Amino acid sequence: MDTAYWERIAPRFESEIFDVFANDRKGLITSRIRRLGSPRKTASDLGCGIGNFLPAMTQAFRHVIAVDISAKTLNRAKSACSGLRNVSYVKLDLSSAKAKLPKVDFALSVNTLLTPDARKSAALLNSTVRHIKAGGHLLLVVPSF
Repeated sequence: MDTAYWERIAPRFESEIFDVFANDRKGLITSRIRRLGSPRKTASDLGCGIGNFLPAMTQAFRHVIAVDISAKTLNRAKSACSGLRNVSYVKLDLSSAKAKLPKVDFALSVNTLLTPDARKSAALLNSTVRHIKAGGHLLLVVPSF
């Protein structure tokens, strides 16, 4: 992934990046988060951006790991979600072969697979799948074509 690109975008994230959370008018994503959540389970928001889904996720799960490639974007998420106590923030390029995270019961991945480099997409998907416990769930959101 292009870390420098995401660092440049971070200050104007809202005007540059489509807001999936705000445009999920039927609440399909948050309803799946609530349905699959449990106070005994852990979750991750892979490519968390500025943290739009973190409040819903921290209400549904015991602990949430917010992951993003951009330190600036993660800082914005930390600031916006400063009242949430059961979240940790990790700066990580999920397309790196060395990407490792603890296993979780549930992972949310919104538009993280959008890259023109097929090898990076495959590596990112591989990291994502390795991060989910056996029997866990991945909520993968990608745009329709």
